[in-house]
Amino acid sequence: CLVLINEIYYFFYSLINIIGLASGIAIAILILMFINDEFSYDKHFTDYQNIYRLESDLILSGNQDKFALTPQPLAPTMKEEIPEIKEIVRFLGAGVEDILFKYEDKEFYEDSMYFVDSTVFDIFDYKFVYGNKESALNRPMTMVISRSMANRYFGDIDPLGNSIETSNFGTYEISAVIEDVPSNSHMKFNCLLSVASVVELQGAETFNDRSAPSFWGMTSYSYILLNPNTSIEQVHDKFGTLYDKYMKEFGERINASYTLMTTPLSDTHFSDGSLQWDLPVGNKKNANIFMFVALFIILIACINYMNMATARSTNRAREVGIKKVVGAHRGSLIGQFLGEAMMVTLISLIFSLLIVFTLLPQFNHLADKNMLFSNILTPTILIGIIIIVVLVSLISGSYPAFFLSKFVPHKVLKGTMGSGLGKGWLRKILVVFQFTISLILIICTLVITKQQKYVKSRDLGFNPENIIIIPARDTSLIRQISAFREEIISHADIEYGATANLTPTSTNQGKTIFNLDINGEMTDQTLSLAIVDFDYIKLMGMYIIAGRDFDRDISTDTLQGFIVNEATVKSVGWTNEEAIGKRIRTLMGPDGSFTRDGEVIGVVKDYHFGSLHNEIDPFVLLLINLPIPNLHIKFTNDNHTAALSYIEKVRTESFNVNSPLNYYYLEERIDAQYASEEKL
Repeated sequence: CLVLINEIYYFFYSLINIIGLASGIAIAILILMFINDEFSYDKHFTDYQNIYRLESDLILSGNQDKFALTPQPLAPTMKEEIPEIKEIVRFLGAGVEDILFKYEDKEFYEDSMYFVDSTVFDIFDYKFVYGNKESALNRPMTMVISRSMANRYFGDIDPLGNSIETSNFGTYEISAVIEDVPSNSHMKFNCLLSVASVVELQGAETFNDRSAPSFWGMTSYSYILLNPNTSIEQVHDKFGTLYDKYMKEFGERINASYTLMTTPLSDTHFSDGSLQWDLPVGNKKNANIFMFVALFIILIACINYMNMATARSTNRAREVGIKKVVGAHRGSLIGQFLGEAMMVTLISLIFSLLIVFTLLPQFNHLADKNMLFSNILTPTILIGIIIIVVLVSLISGSYPAFFLSKFVPHKVLKGTMGSGLGKGWLRKILVVFQFTISLILIICTLVITKQQKYVKSRDLGFNPENIIIIPARDTSLIRQISAFREEIISHADIEYGATANLTPTSTNQGKTIFNLDINGEMTDQTLSLAIVDFDYIKLMGMYIIAGRDFDRDISTDTLQGFIVNEATVKSVGWTNEEAIGKRIRTLMGPDGSFTRDGEVIGVVKDYHFGSLHNEIDPFVLLLINLPIPNLHIKFTNDNHTAALSYIEKVRTESFNVNSPLNYYYLEERIDAQYASEEKL
């Protein structure tokens, strides 16, 4: 019985050690895979080290804004003026989404498409399934689609030569099919349309316009490929000459300046959040934090092993004493204990790989990744695993090895090993250290959780509940959007309907130069502009804190009425009451002409148009007698089924729109802004 109990004891002792190390190593491997994926973005392109994204730092009337976009003519002009640039490509259509694509009886909304220069495949070496880069996008009304998009419309057949109709941009012939864009690419899309199509639709003279005003609109994601043995610093040094030639004079006229920024392609996945219109980005700070989390978890697992080993030191003391009596040296004993630690670590590694294999699908879902178990075979991760195994073996085995090997034989065999062993002060320090790390990680988790609860319960300045947004992309429906709105709000479950050019969560803040009456002088200010409908403020649940809302019975509101937010009032030094009646006029035209001259009729309480990570921008709201495509619908209750069916019926029967109804809930878009915190 004693032998059996002893064997069971050793079995559970080994099991606890293996489970502890296997869990720690498994978590470290998952984090290592995550970090490796984060830092691998866009490095699959052959020339990634010579590819840079152009970005804009714009100061307009003293207000600074940074954009991931650049003016449309900038990149081709830079190629002509700066010899270090080998090739350029522009992705046009930032913000274009929910476009209906139709082939025979199949139709889908696509929201990841761009118009691109035919040079795109000279810079980014995407893999072709059908077609080739020489003829892919060199003609008007041609398109390149991904393999998954081709399968949706055509199945497994070769789709080259077939045409797909779009709801807004015409019909396009498929000239090539490429493999799906790798998940670790910052620029993702399902289809690319030829820029030659835009040239044909707009006219070459209009599209290729290089007059001064055309260099001041932010319209395209632009990338440059440098010639070998050149540097991006050379490009920046020569940009000043281009700026003086094409941009300086008009910039001085509108009180603006422009600074070119560039980011290496491999760094475009990461962002500090300062760029407007940036593509979905990663967080380098979080990736670095996870490195320390992995290290801490490995340390906790190693301390578990050390404490377990020293806790049973009394049981192994006689073994050490006898081995020393028969001639064993301390070095050989150290080697024995380190070898045992290495063996346990290798066994734990096998179990940790099983844990990783089992948990990887759930981890991918959590981290929004598409990592494969085979990624472990990549050199970076393999080297990382080897380092983890060596470090775990050395750290976990070192203290037991040096501690047990120093026992004095005659004291051990007499049963008097000394008081130092009894005190176990080092083991106590390790336990305190272990629990300290655990508590720190738990506290961090609780803080992040409380932050998430705060974000979700924070007053946004409006009420997003029961609001859907219908992006009207059908041209005929856009022209009749007002009539469509009036008809659907007659339903008992629909409280309000209103259009707006911008929606909360939009990365585009619609910056515009305004003239405002400040201390009796008309002064330029750069403010964000939202073009809205009469019922927009009521629909959104915003608060008028001074003046009044737009009123259908006051005809001048459409031509002269402006509503500003509190941030605008503070930025120009008014009080809320002083703002009412102040003169304000817009400066929208590229020639500097004023397009609207009126007065402030109301002040709305500040609302978070963007995320809570950003400060509230000064905003101006105005009405306009033109169709606005984004229709906002406010339901009266939580049951939306009948109202949505009625909207679909009105679209089909009264307005002859046969495409599927496409809409999204505002609350879901707002929650999506904080997805990175949820993942963290």
